[in-house]
Amino acid sequence: MKVLQKLIRVRESSRESPAPHAGLPTFTRDHVSRWSPIEAILTPAHLLKFTRVDKAMKSLEIEAEAVCFELG
Repeated sequence: MKVLQKLIRVRESSRESPAPHAGLPTFTRDHVSRWSPIEAILTPAHLLKFTRVDKAMKSLEIEAEAVCFELG
């Protein structure tokens, strides 16, 4: 997560920075960081992980039922 945030900051800083006003930078809406790019990257990755975990849990449940049946 921190790596993605850093990459986005580097990309944003490589663009033209806003002109300072009285020594302070002024930020337009285009220069304010947003979470949507990070969410767009992470959401599919997390959904894939959740799908894998769900499949593994179903497989584990089947194996646990088989062991219980054999022991019972």
